[in-house]
Amino acid sequence: MDVLYSFIKKNVVLLSTALACLSTGKAYSQCLKDLTDTQPYTITTSGAAGGYPGTKAFDNSDLATSGWKQTTNPSSVSSAWIRVTFTTAQVVKGYAVSAFDDASGNNNTAPANWQLQASNDGVSWTRIDQRTGEVFTARGETHIYTMTNTTAYRYYRILISETYLTSSGTVSIGEMQLFADVCLVGTVFDDNGDRATAYNSSVDAPLAGVPVSIVTSPAGNIVAATTTDAAGQYSFSASDVPAIGNFSVIVKPPAGKIFVTRPNVLWATWVSIPSVEEEPGNGAVFFGYHIAPNTGKQAAVNRMLFAGGNIDFGLQNATPPVPFTCFGGVNNVNLIHEGGNGTFGISANPWETAHPNQEGFIYSSNILYSGLPATVTDYTFGNSPTGSINGNRGVLLGEQKYAVCSFLGTMSEVGYAPYTNSLLNNVSGGWRKTYGITNGDAYDRIMAVNGATSGSLPFFKQSGLTLSSGGTYTLAFYGKHANSYAQVRGGGVQDAQLIVEVLDNGNSLVSSGSLNLTAPASWTDDRPEAPWELRMFSFTAPGGSGPFTVQLRASTTAVYGNDFYIDNIVLAPCALVLLPLELNGFTARAAKNNDIALNFNVVTPVPATAVIEYSVDGKDFTPIGKLPVQPDITDYSYTHVQPGVRTNYYRLRIVDATGKTTWSSIVRVDLGPASTSPVLVYPNPATDRVFIQSAFAISQAQVLDAMGKLVKSVHNTSATGVDIYVRDLPVGMYYIKLINRQGTASLYKVVVSR
Repeated sequence: MDVLYSFIKKNVVLLSTALACLSTGKAYSQCLKDLTDTQPYTITTSGAAGGYPGTKAFDNSDLATSGWKQTTNPSSVSSAWIRVTFTTAQVVKGYAVSAFDDASGNNNTAPANWQLQASNDGVSWTRIDQRTGEVFTARGETHIYTMTNTTAYRYYRILISETYLTSSGTVSIGEMQLFADVCLVGTVFDDNGDRATAYNSSVDAPLAGVPVSIVTSPAGNIVAATTTDAAGQYSFSASDVPAIGNFSVIVKPPAGKIFVTRPNVLWATWVSIPSVEEEPGNGAVFFGYHIAPNTGKQAAVNRMLFAGGNIDFGLQNATPPVPFTCFGGVNNVNLIHEGGNGTFGISANPWETAHPNQEGFIYSSNILYSGLPATVTDYTFGNSPTGSINGNRGVLLGEQKYAVCSFLGTMSEVGYAPYTNSLLNNVSGGWRKTYGITNGDAYDRIMAVNGATSGSLPFFKQSGLTLSSGGTYTLAFYGKHANSYAQVRGGGVQDAQLIVEVLDNGNSLVSSGSLNLTAPASWTDDRPEAPWELRMFSFTAPGGSGPFTVQLRASTTAVYGNDFYIDNIVLAPCALVLLPLELNGFTARAAKNNDIALNFNVVTPVPATAVIEYSVDGKDFTPIGKLPVQPDITDYSYTHVQPGVRTNYYRLRIVDATGKTTWSSIVRVDLGPASTSPVLVYPNPATDRVFIQSAFAISQAQVLDAMGKLVKSVHNTSATGVDIYVRDLPVGMYYIKLINRQGTASLYKVVVSR
């Protein structure tokens, strides 16, 4: 039975990308452009099981359980087929076939023998490709095929004569794509500061000579490599693109550079998290054509479909921190020698093999140590998959474990599973990424610590110290809270507490103190270039009983969240001279577009972190942003974008390098009459985020495109508030669908603009 379904698909992602490419004057064509995303067409099949029409093989679903299925045993005598009829003739030079996942644990229904045929009358067919004995080893696996076709045809069909198991009684395809060309191209550029995802020749500067590679995953084998030309462009031909399996396109940044943009041409690169956490700037695009390779199990999102276009990478100059300065002694004297003088060195590991999955960094048995080697040569990067899809994988593999590593910003984890079910397990969504502190770039090694709630072992220990009796010493380091803002919002993550201890030669405690690293206060704190925090502790050395030991431990009352990075550990023979931080002139006022502008002045600026806290009742405050207080800056400002309620309260919590906290007074701002609408959706138009304030409890928020297709969904929302990240969506009109806890839905129109 023939099933005919007229289907015109408008892919706003590709259209917006095409316009962007035209505006920037790119000389090369888009790659892996699926013609069924940009051209009108109809679908005809030899048959279809109920609920699995042929159109589902061309709907860009990222679920392998969705697709076309026909109850038949195809053979050379009685073939099964799907036919695509374009309105106008198209040249197809490649195609992709993804195996259907029938949830039975096998791939028996996947095609094994077939022809790809073309025609201009629908009667006389020309074979343009033929495959025999194809094996899809995983449910959801995608194979890419190329051919030398140069003729434009209106009709294309895949004619299947045999499945993997000839007696299966069913033939199926999860997803199929027809490519105008098989290649990978893009531009590596110096971003002008707007963090736009696509290269713009009028404001951005191309970066020449940057290595770009195609790397298999998880093996980390480089299968193709090139460098950018004078225009910052790179390209890979069809012969370079792996036909089977997962792979990444990886950019090796020049020293002193960091990634600040992410490519905007990927399907399924958003994740459902209870915040608008921004995916960090990255140096890799991951093509996950299999389901989760570390388990073989079906993931909630098990395939990343490349929508076609140019893969651009934006970088900026790294910003090294202000060097630690000690008072009352000789500067540049560091008594720490463990871990390479406490700076942990500069990474020289092979970028390509370390980058694709960022599965884990390990050292020996991967437990907290009693001493670091004097060099970092014993530290190794492990990029083998570890643990289960929802269990311990990622940069650290369990409580009280640590790593010395360079953190490489990547999007690879997004190809496995949404973050929500793993937020508090220190896995893909739990750990945000960062760059090292010494140089501020991706090559500087740092230490990452998975903290414990009590009784933790020291994660850093320097023994054999000779200290002058009565002398004053200062232990200083740079640190950064490692947990994401999503964890703060969803799991009540607190500041990370570090304990400093000085021991004599009998391991008796002679001095101690605690220093906190503030938790991320907004989604911008999750960016890898977010500032590190300087922390200092001074003590007086006792007489005798040497040599001494200085060690650092993690300790907190929080169940989750005592996770952090640390670098540049210094023990200097000097006194800590830190003037009291005097806060002055904290004000808040209504600004344009119902924003609220906050300003404050520090009379005696010292190294510190200013956390902006917000409340709607003047009693319960939550952090909404952080600002680093610099020694040479006295005036600071912060804008709270459209809080959306009438009455707003603010206060400052400033933590200096010694851990001392200074609180400001509470200020109140009224924005005028309260909204009478039960639901407030703002701003509209939106550029980065859409905020939703509701009088009823929301259980789920969905974003639908103008055609009604689901493009984003947020579960586990707060009772009456939702915020949705929309910068990754193309410009256009969308609908916000809110579903309450009784299952009733309401719809609101919103426009995404730039």
